[in-house]
Amino acid sequence: SSDLTISSSSLQESVSEQAKDCLKTAKNTGPNPNLNSARLAISLAKITPHRAQIEWYKCTCDESDDRMGYYDSFKRRQASKRDNQVNMFRIKLASFWDNVISMIENNELPHDFHKRRKWVNA
Repeated sequence: SSDLTISSSSLQESVSEQAKDCLKTAKNTGPNPNLNSARLAISLAKITPHRAQIEWYKCTCDESDDRMGYYDSFKRRQASKRDNQVNMFRIKLASFWDNVISMIENNELPHDFHKRRKWVNA
């Protein structure tokens, strides 16, 4: 009977150690890909107005009298406050998408992320 108690006790310790190791591994793997995807969706909602501003700016530049076009407009040396603001929006948008690409390459997003309608149309 005492041998059975000792055996049972060592089995419990072994299972306990395995459980602790599993928890450590789970903690070290980082956030869940679905959680990362949800965080990106929130970021996308914040960045979408910037894209709309860039599209509006492009239309405004294309229709202006000087016919300079939007690319040349914000590359001018004497860029206006509006030109500079649109350039900042462009940088933020590029940074967002660079981050998305990095997360895809590092397998930090769900395996079907690139097929999800929200992201295909983003």
